[in-house]
Amino acid sequence: MTPWSTMTPEETFRMTGALTPEQTEALLDIAHGYDEVLAAADAMEAAVEEARAAYPVEDFLDPIRYDLEALSRNLRGANRETLERILVKLDDLERRTADNSEHGISELRSALKKLE
Repeated sequence: MTPWSTMTPEETFRMTGALTPEQTEALLDIAHGYDEVLAAADAMEAAVEEARAAYPVEDFLDPIRYDLEALSRNLRGANRETLERILVKLDDLERRTADNSEHGISELRSALKKLE
């Protein structure tokens, strides 16, 4: 057993200006492990970005709402009241979807920050 075998790589390098072959191999193994972690982090970042892109934009129901509002102006009586109730439900659905999307995107951003 050499005197360097009980020293850390840092201590060995400070004392001798070089590392033992075993210490070099151990450090290379650690570095290889970091490369795998970084590759996995890059893959996770790409997956998170893909998930963010899947969320609907804030006004995704506007074209449908505009068409239904135009139709509502041509209706009278019970049909118009029914359509106006549907429009209220559509607005609620859009608001809840936007809120949930905003929360999901916020969580994804948080996950990305943890990867950095």
